[in-house]
Amino acid sequence: MNQETPAAYEAEKAVLGCVLLAPSVAEADALLGQLRAGLFHDGRHEAIYSAMLQVRREGHAVDGIMLMEYAKRKFVIPPFDLPLLAECQAKAVTVFNFPSYLGLIRDAAARRWTIARSEKLKALAADGEFSVEAVKAAVADLFEKSAKIGETAKPLIETVTLEELRAYQPDPKTYLVGAEMICRGEISLLAGWPGLGKSRLANTLAFAGARGHGTWMGYEVKRQFRTFVSQGEASMNRLKGETEAISAEYNDLVRFSKPCSLQFGRPEFRAELRRIWEQWPFDVLVLDHWLKIARDEGQADYLEALDNIMDSLPRGEQCPAIVIIAHLRKQRGGENWKPKNGRELLSEISGSFAIGAAARTVFVIQPATMDYEDDRIVFDCAKSNNDIPLPMSAWHRRNGEFLPCNSFDFDAWLCPPEENGRRLLTEQDLRDVFDGGRRKASRKVLVADLVSRGFAEPTAYRALSKGGKFADFILEEDGLLCWKG
Repeated sequence: MNQETPAAYEAEKAVLGCVLLAPSVAEADALLGQLRAGLFHDGRHEAIYSAMLQVRREGHAVDGIMLMEYAKRKFVIPPFDLPLLAECQAKAVTVFNFPSYLGLIRDAAARRWTIARSEKLKALAADGEFSVEAVKAAVADLFEKSAKIGETAKPLIETVTLEELRAYQPDPKTYLVGAEMICRGEISLLAGWPGLGKSRLANTLAFAGARGHGTWMGYEVKRQFRTFVSQGEASMNRLKGETEAISAEYNDLVRFSKPCSLQFGRPEFRAELRRIWEQWPFDVLVLDHWLKIARDEGQADYLEALDNIMDSLPRGEQCPAIVIIAHLRKQRGGENWKPKNGRELLSEISGSFAIGAAARTVFVIQPATMDYEDDRIVFDCAKSNNDIPLPMSAWHRRNGEFLPCNSFDFDAWLCPPEENGRRLLTEQDLRDVFDGGRRKASRKVLVADLVSRGFAEPTAYRALSKGGKFADFILEEDGLLCWKG
């Protein structure tokens, strides 16, 4: 072996010896979980490590006999023997020294990595087609990969027991908006037609997080959080207009990028975003707009774009919430446009289904009418994997804010009276279906009754829902509804 190559052979033996000396299977697994093949420079030591992993996968405890049995099955000529295993065990004086041994082999591995990459840069400098752009890309790639130096390797599949699940306590800092509507480490989507105020709505989320209390579009803001808006459209003039009313005490809680191409496919762009997070750790990343990230609408392009986004951010509990702004599919306006609600909106997101599938929560805004002077929008949740969303709501777009529109008639909006002979459902209609308060029935039975009287099924369900406009007149007891008006 080349003695000039950085290596810590004795420490490599010692970490393996610690695994052999571990007093329990659980402790051996904990030690193995902190190792990875690339830390070993001696091929025999790497083979022992791989054998230890396989022995554990087969359900056996790690000892010399089981390791040699595996080696004989795997290799014609075993790369290690019992004397080498005994030597490893002898090097590990005590399991408690494992962190020190691990530090030594990590340091040697990092030195080898640095030397190998420097050789690649030398080759690039000698290349006849040398260019500054090639150097930038190479250095950015090195920066991105260097962030993983010394990281603990994790098994491809980690298991958890029922007991561990019962004992698990989620970090309260994970939850930002709603019970679990916007959370750190998860993707949320904000979709709508152009010109409805998606970017403005994302900005109001950032400002609500800066305040750290109150609500955002009806959902409770759980705590104060930082937001970075990486955007490709809004000018400095527009951003100035939307932020002038925000208190100076929130200056360090919201930041915007100047208009830029969201080139997550380039290593240097991912490295730059990671640098911003390291200097100013943000809790929410807003990406405005998805079309700036994924140019094509193919599933492969979308999946690659999502992977690139995640690669630019820290993993685990430090990963921020990601809010992506996207378009709905093109619709013909005027009399041909028909609003939708709930889950049926998920299929209206422009592009591949991959973006909607990746998001844990999908919010959608639609116009109240096709009149450009109408400042009302309808806010709805098309997907919520973590919690039951609020009923859809209507809002006015005014002065950079969204103000509640409490008098909005959702039944008339979703199903106009003249359409298909459907009628608007009134308080008297409900009183009749409840027989003036003398009838009790399940929601399903009452909906069927209303449909038989000429009302649309969605209208009937909304009228009988807990958050519907007739909720003050309806009481639910033992699964049956009754009229108390």
